[in-house]
Amino acid sequence: MGSGVVGELLKCVKCVGLWVAIPFVFFVRGDWWELIVIWLALAGVTALIDEWTRPPFEWQENKEDGGGERVVEDQDRTGARGMR
Repeated sequence: MGSGVVGELLKCVKCVGLWVAIPFVFFVRGDWWELIVIWLALAGVTALIDEWTRPPFEWQENKEDGGGERVVEDQDRTGARGMR
């Protein structure tokens, strides 16, 4: 979707879950506050499914620095790696 506003709104699964849940809310009849609760509940189900289907966090120690300090590399659930 690019780097525009739409691309930012569709950046992650949880954000997309918020926007996709909106049309399904209108199948339910109720007051405005009930619609908001249902919208957030549907988006929450999306977030739970996303969390349940991701691989677990994995800590990896790779090598030692020349100064005797350990360089630790950790990998988060999205697969991104960071150095500490």
